[in-house]
Amino acid sequence: MLEQVKMSAGHHNRDDEQSKIRTDETVSKNPTYRYEDDPPDGGWGWLIVLSSHICILLSYGSSVCFSPFIVRLKDYFEDGAGPVGGISGTAIFLSQVLGPISTILVKRFSCRSVVLVGGAISSTGFLLSSFSTQVSHLYVTYGLITGCGYGLIITPAMSFPARYFKKRYAFANGLVFAGNAVAWIAITPLSQFLIELYGWRGAMLIFSALQLHVCVFSLFLLAPPQKRFLIEECQTSKCLKENASATDEISANSCILELDESLENTCTSGNHKEDSSKTKKLFKSCINVFDLSLFSNPLFVLLCIDYVMFASGFFPTLLFLVDRALTLDIHTPSPTTLVMIAGVTSLIGRVCHGVIIDSKIITSVQGLAGGLMVCGLVNIFSVFTSSYISLALIYTVFGFANGVYNPLTTVVVKDFVGRKKFPQGQGLCQVFRGIGGLIGPPITGLIFDASQSYNVCYIYSGSMLFLGGFMLVSVPCIRKWGRSRVEIYEKD
Repeated sequence: MLEQVKMSAGHHNRDDEQSKIRTDETVSKNPTYRYEDDPPDGGWGWLIVLSSHICILLSYGSSVCFSPFIVRLKDYFEDGAGPVGGISGTAIFLSQVLGPISTILVKRFSCRSVVLVGGAISSTGFLLSSFSTQVSHLYVTYGLITGCGYGLIITPAMSFPARYFKKRYAFANGLVFAGNAVAWIAITPLSQFLIELYGWRGAMLIFSALQLHVCVFSLFLLAPPQKRFLIEECQTSKCLKENASATDEISANSCILELDESLENTCTSGNHKEDSSKTKKLFKSCINVFDLSLFSNPLFVLLCIDYVMFASGFFPTLLFLVDRALTLDIHTPSPTTLVMIAGVTSLIGRVCHGVIIDSKIITSVQGLAGGLMVCGLVNIFSVFTSSYISLALIYTVFGFANGVYNPLTTVVVKDFVGRKKFPQGQGLCQVFRGIGGLIGPPITGLIFDASQSYNVCYIYSGSMLFLGGFMLVSVPCIRKWGRSRVEIYEKD
């Protein structure tokens, strides 16, 4: 009897050992890997930079350079500057607000697919705009449809080069962002030339064709090569958690400075099945884009108000500059050259801003505040100018100041909210910038309709820019107040 018990126990032990061996074999047959981008820092990456540059030039740059169309649409529809200015304001608003959503769509599909669809939508908007018979039609065709297309293009195109560059990212990123300033130089005079040659309807048709170039260049936005790492003893459930955490970090402009944290560094197993969990993660990402807990940070609240103020002053400055020159009876040289001059100096400012900040003469917050106040003062003092030469000189300063402060906006967001919450913070700030772009042009236009003078309009826009910069002067006081509150809390 005792021998039978021993024999049965031996059989059980052998069965346990065999089951362990089978388990180990199963794990080894289903290894788990972690994939990370391997930036080549060149090669195909330069074509990515060129593609992103063209996409930014034809989307964000085109939305800001709508001023020749405003002049012609006012005369054609015999409507005021307020209603016509609201057309471009609507497009600017949607191009900014859809930034966080486009980033999530990139995560779910691909950058190439999202940008391609955005180019097709913006092209359709321009095409339909050419058949508009009322200003209200343009709110739908250009403001809504083209604006949505821009919203799907801008953020993905700005972000994607970060996947190809690591050591040279600052230089590559500067080339991409230069597309905005290049649009001031190229798109504005091109619009004026096409309107004079073919009328505003013909110009809209040609711009519809130009927007299709976004679709062409989006095809070059291929994913970079990736490194594969074998992860020992990594269970599928753990991999799914890492996937979820990676997805949660997506947001509006996370890709600009924080792409390393929001890209797909996922764990995948050999028998991993795709199911409805992806849809749940996508929905969760949409919610996490807007982190309302950030509004408990007084610095972030200040920055959101600041974004609304300076956006409501900046966009009308360029959108109405051509019409303002015409009201001053400036016809030669072409008023569009004023925007071109501002674009050239803006490019120079974008190059010089890094030197100014790296020298540590001023901080990034001081650079942003100073640039905004200078732009505001330029607009205010421009009311004392009435000749082409004086306007050209003063908007040379405006362009340079804009080039200095514009790249610092994302840096200041990161400084205020921290590295971990930067993606969510930048996404919300982009929404508030869109709100400023929505209200600024129509308000400025309505002021002109009431006063029949752009002097009052530019005093308004200049005041918004100056106050936006002046508000940032209070940042040290708010930080000191925040530290004192923490000290009191710790004592209690």
